[in-house]
Amino acid sequence: MKGIKFNKKHIIIVAVLILSFLLVMDLNTRLADLNRLTEQRDLESTKVAHLYATQNMLHTQIAYATSEVAVEEWAREKGRLTRPGEVLVVPIPPGEITPGPMVVETPTPEPVSNIEVWRALFFGE
Repeated sequence: MKGIKFNKKHIIIVAVLILSFLLVMDLNTRLADLNRLTEQRDLESTKVAHLYATQNMLHTQIAYATSEVAVEEWAREKGRLTRPGEVLVVPIPPGEITPGPMVVETPTPEPVSNIEVWRALFFGE
């Protein structure tokens, strides 16, 4: 049995290859994590943008609801209030209208002879 001779150059080359393999594997793992985190960041950024848009819409609705234009619109349309000197006119719907009779036509079946019934049963016509 011969002894295996270890050359320092071979040992260093093998060690460098193993180290470079481990570094490439670590780099691959880090890149995968980077991609996953980038996708999550983009998704959360979209959610935040939607929330800002909702907040702006709500601020606009609050500003309109607290304005005098909205109060006057509500008072005239729903509250039926008038300004001094104005006369309130409320349209009254017409009285109950009696609907006319509805005629429903019932279809009458065509008479079929017995021969035609038997022919349809046997021959599928």
